[in-house]
Amino acid sequence: MALRDRKLDGWKFKRQKVIGKFVADFYCRDAKLIVELDGEILDSRDAQIADALRTEFLNAKGYTVIRFRNEEVLHNLLEVLNTIKTNFPAPKIAPKISLLPMLGEAVSPEGAF
Repeated sequence: MALRDRKLDGWKFKRQKVIGKFVADFYCRDAKLIVELDGEILDSRDAQIADALRTEFLNAKGYTVIRFRNEEVLHNLLEVLNTIKTNFPAPKIAPKISLLPMLGEAVSPEGAF
């Protein structure tokens, strides 16, 4: 519920998004961020290896993957949400560029760009 309707700093998340041969628990396209929730069943060695391979695949595709235990979400949601926030990219701020030369300054066509 905390990731629905752009509630987290305006970022849009989708649930159960297919990426390659995997299904991400929560996916934010604009941030290229995947949030995975892991339960006790994923404590086995085989599950940990599969998760590591999955994360490696997704990282190679340019995604950031963060994982939380189900218990963390249930008992410490604010910390989980703050951790997710730290993984959003910084907002892109376009530099202010004046297209008009300063008064009295001559600009050649080559120097304009």
